Amino acid sequence: MLTAGGSVAFFLTAPEVPEQRDGYTFDDLYAHTSGYAEASIIAMLYPFLLCIAVTIVTARHVDIRTATGRGLMVLCPGVLVLTVYAGMRIIYVLAAHTGAIDPTPRVFDITQVLALIGVLMVAIGVLWPTIAHWVAARRALRDFLELHRALTAHWTGVVRPSWEGSSATDRVADRAAEVMDALSVASRAEGLPDGDPLPKEKAPVAIAEWILTGFTREELTKSTLGAPEGLSDVEWVRTLGVAFNTARQEELVVPE
Repeated sequence: MLTAGGSVAFFLTAPEVPEQRDGYTFDDLYAHTSGYAEASIIAMLYPFLLCIAVTIVTARHVDIRTATGRGLMVLCPGVLVLTVYAGMRIIYVLAAHTGAIDPTPRVFDITQVLALIGVLMVAIGVLWPTIAHWVAARRALRDFLELHRALTAHWTGVVRPSWEGSSATDRVADRAAEVMDALSVASRAEGLPDGDPLPKEKAPVAIAEWILTGFTREELTKSTLGAPEGLSDVEWVRTLGVAFNTARQEELVVPE
């Protein structure tokens, strides 16, 4: 994200070059001439073929249910626009070079707009998953942050730093793992019995009550603390965090 933002800032602050004031003066004058035409066609042929391949691959993986899939929903049309851009450039240069049409700046007017739209869509499509995952991770952490603080303040041995350079999603997963470890240590310290877990609809309230008041329901077992089938540790800890926050707001106990 920093690299992308820096590139955009560098581009927007670069001084104007008089001979390229409209962005395609050189192409308009020389792109169709011998030497330049062949070079231009070869230069555009590679991105043209590459964009076709990328469009096909990304179209097959578009999925509105995931952040990456939604990013591809934007990226795929953007790459398709760039394919049209490269194709128009190739056809124009070839036609103008062979004399099939007269040289005209109209093609460059159109392709300049296509390039701007395509690059913008590709940039959004590439950055979308990163931004979406970061936002989702922050929301998840916010839901169980108070629970994490309460448990790790008492069971400090479960705290361990995340790997340097790990993503926001990985860091949130690490914090959720610390909560699960703290619950496991607490269950052994409190002597919770073995047995069948509570239904997942009742478990969060019972666990929050136990953490806040120290009161242990008879049916609260060690297995109740684990994530139910079908839920990840992060999803389960997030559910416990919401129940914990609700219990505190209801003043089940005055926190120390």
